Amino acid sequence: MKINEIHRLVIEEGENFIFRFEFNPNVNPNAQLSQRSLIIHAPSSASVSGAVSHLANRPPKNSFLPRSTHLVLGRDGREVVQMIPFHTGANHASGFNNRSIAIDLQYPGELVE
Repeated sequence: MKINEIHRLVIEEGENFIFRFEFNPNVNPNAQLSQRSLIIHAPSSASVSGAVSHLANRPPKNSFLPRSTHLVLGRDGREVVQMIPFHTGANHASGFNNRSIAIDLQYPGELVE
């Protein structure tokens, strides 16, 4: 994979990924720092399509900022959904939204406290 001129992933010839771009309007409008950290989250759904659907929902008015993420990765590493271009911020971690890239990784095991 590579990142193209509009900051989206592109599958290169010979790569075996299931990839799609599903735009999420819940972006962070602040200017993004050039050097950013990678933050990995476990999605609230057991499937990639469920996680994407959950992230695409708009919250009710007068509630918290809607959560968003740049990428959702499947448990096998082959299914990839990009929701926000990399030059744009996501709302995912208070205090880090303009200096991080957010990835939701479908966790293959059971999460415990």
